[in-house]
Amino acid sequence: MENAALKEVLPVAFCFEVKNNFPKNGYDEKNNIVGYVLKVIANGYSSEISALVGLDRDFEVTGVKILSHNETPGLGSKIAEKSFLSQFIGKFSEKILLKKDAQAGEIDGITSATISSRAITDAIRKNIDEFKKTVK
Repeated sequence: MENAALKEVLPVAFCFEVKNNFPKNGYDEKNNIVGYVLKVIANGYSSEISALVGLDRDFEVTGVKILSHNETPGLGSKIAEKSFLSQFIGKFSEKILLKKDAQAGEIDGITSATISSRAITDAIRKNIDEFKKTVK
């Protein structure tokens, strides 16, 4: 995994743990943990969606990057666009729900691509919740 992709989702980190799997810890210049990067896999409408999610030490999302997908061009493929992914930044897992699915939800799904939108949104929330259990 390229450092650039890790840095994109956890920009405050100076460097990252050198292990081959996820989650990865992000460190500052003094070797203090500043956050984490999770790898998330979701079953979308027509493909598996792979993404990186950056979290600060309070488990607030710092960034999301779609690594791979084969969702429908012009529809589900929009999950990789900044306009969709930027909605996750600054949110905690309890708000990472599609607005159409839950009153507490703060993520707008992509028109005509609800399955893809829901798949990655739910996978991000569930992965954060599972990860929190292992850290606290």
